[in-house]
Amino acid sequence: YPFVIKPTNREGGEGFRIITSREHYQKTVLDQDYTFTPLLAQSFVPGHDIGISTFSMDGAILHYAVQTQVNGRLWFIQSSEILDHATKIINALRFSWIVNIDARINSRTGEIYLFEGNPRVWLNMPALILMQLNFIRAGIELILTGATSAPRTVVGESVSLAQLALRAINGGTLNREQRLYI
Repeated sequence: YPFVIKPTNREGGEGFRIITSREHYQKTVLDQDYTFTPLLAQSFVPGHDIGISTFSMDGAILHYAVQTQVNGRLWFIQSSEILDHATKIINALRFSWIVNIDARINSRTGEIYLFEGNPRVWLNMPALILMQLNFIRAGIELILTGATSAPRTVVGESVSLAQLALRAINGGTLNREQRLYI
């Protein structure tokens, strides 16, 4: 203890629980109100979340973004360590398409622990599009023209939920000045 349980068929933290004791497990998971199945159990790693979103072709990462949340904002940062981990996995699998790899930086050791990879559209995809890094468009361009026009990565930018909501309402992208004031 502690350890984590989460359903394998949900997203966005739905059904995710940190279990702190046998009694907590019995009250939480064996409770009739907890109906998620199947479940995955994994070690709890103290620290903060980090992830890498990638668009790859034949095991080569063409575009990527490393992201973490700080004070309600999604920050796009540079991390050669998580990029190296993702590169090894994607290369070994000769993976093609999009994947988001969730990880955590251990607050005690500084080590990065990879938890899962989701080869689908994920929740921060609109933030990447807002930053002009659109993996879906890059894939279509690659198929049609053999090249992509998107930047390789974004670093040093951040986005808030308010920005994402405003973009959804307006149906367009925000310019740099609009991003700075939200």
